[in-house]
Amino acid sequence: MPHHSGGGSHGGGFHGSHSSRGSSRYATPRFSRVYYPGARRFRYYNSNGEAEYLYGATMPKRLTLLSAIGTLFMPVVISLIFLSFLSSMFLSSFYPPKPLTVDYDNDSEYVVDNLEIIDDDEEERLSDILEEFQDTTGICPVVVTMNSSDWQRYDTYLEDYAFDYYLDEFDDEKHFLIIYSEREENNYVYWQWEAIQGDDTDSILTTSKFDAFGNNIQDELDNDSVSVGRAFINAFSDFNKVVMDKDDSDKVDAVIFVPCFIMCAVFIIVPIISVVKQYKIGKRDYEEVDDDAERSFGEELNDTVENIKSAFTSFGDRDDDGNGTFLE
Repeated sequence: MPHHSGGGSHGGGFHGSHSSRGSSRYATPRFSRVYYPGARRFRYYNSNGEAEYLYGATMPKRLTLLSAIGTLFMPVVISLIFLSFLSSMFLSSFYPPKPLTVDYDNDSEYVVDNLEIIDDDEEERLSDILEEFQDTTGICPVVVTMNSSDWQRYDTYLEDYAFDYYLDEFDDEKHFLIIYSEREENNYVYWQWEAIQGDDTDSILTTSKFDAFGNNIQDELDNDSVSVGRAFINAFSDFNKVVMDKDDSDKVDAVIFVPCFIMCAVFIIVPIISVVKQYKIGKRDYEEVDDDAERSFGEELNDTVENIKSAFTSFGDRDDDGNGTFLE
C-alpha cells in the first residue's frame, strides 16, 4: 500500500510523516523448593527413593515433550523472525541501496501538466531528469500539476486526493507521485504540493533523504524568481546526485543493535529454560502433603515471623480513650 511521503504549501513550509509501535510478555507458573506465603506443599521421590518437596500454588502438571515444544514454538519463532529482521537491517545499513527492478507498466508520462504552467523546454528538460531518476533508482517518478478546484470537488485535503490518485493510476508499489496544485485569488497565487510513494521505494526514498529533497523543493517553490517547472528541475537534478548514496542517518548503530540483539536472545533463552524446568517438574509423580507434622523448617520459621509481626502490631494498638495498651 502506498503511503504519504510529505508535502508543503505557500507560507506553510514543508512537513513529513510519522509512525507507531507496540510490545508483548511471556510468563510461567511459579514453583520453588522454599516455602512462600500461599504455597501448597507437594512431595515426590527422587531416583534414590528419597522424599523431596516442592512448593507451588497448584499441583504441577505433566508436560509431554510435544506440549513443551508447542509451548516454545510461538515465542521462539517470533524472536527468531525479529532477530533475522534486525540483523538484516543492521548489515544492509552499511551498504548503498540497490535499484528496483522495472517490472511494472512504464507507459505513464513523467510530467502531466494540467495547469500548463511548465513551458515546452522546461517540460522536456524535466522529463529527461525524471527518466534519469528512474534509470538510477528503478522508481518511476510522476509530477502532476492541477488547479486546486479540480481535486477539492472530491477531497478536503490534497494528501487524500494524491493517495487516491496513486491507487487509480498505478497498480504497483514502485512509483513516486508528486501533485502540485494552485489557485488564484485576488491576483495572488496560493499553491501546495504532496508526495506519495509506493512501499517498495522505502529502501531508497528513506525518511531523511526525502526530507532533504522536500525541503529543497519547498525552497525552490518559495523563490518567486524561479518557475514551477524550473523548481522541480533543480530539485530533482540535485536529488539524482545523492539518491543512491548510503544513508548514514538511517544506519542502525551498534549501540542500538547490540541491546536489541541481546533482548531477542533473552526472549529465546528464557522460555527454553523455563519450559525445560517445567518439563522436568512435570515428569515426576506428586502428592500434596497436608499433615502438619511434616511441616518444614521454612514453614515454621515463616509462621514464627508472622507471629512476631502480629505481636508488635498488638503492642502498638490504642484503646478508645487514646491510651496505649500492652500485650495482655
